[in-house]
Amino acid sequence: MSEMLSNPATVIYIIPVVAIIGHFWSEVAKNRDLAELKRDMVNRGMSADEITQVINSGTKKAKK
Repeated sequence: MSEMLSNPATVIYIIPVVAIIGHFWSEVAKNRDLAELKRDMVNRGMSADEITQVINSGTKKAKK
């Protein structure tokens, strides 16, 4: 294992792969949190318009 990591060519390939996996992992977590927030708002009895307003309140689209 240490021989593989001491090879610069291997490290050059590992770094982007880890970055890509990290990016997609972050997207999955963000989508999971958003789905949980929406589910909680539905359980509280909020309407679709209210949920949309809350979700879009922090986006650039809402600031225009």
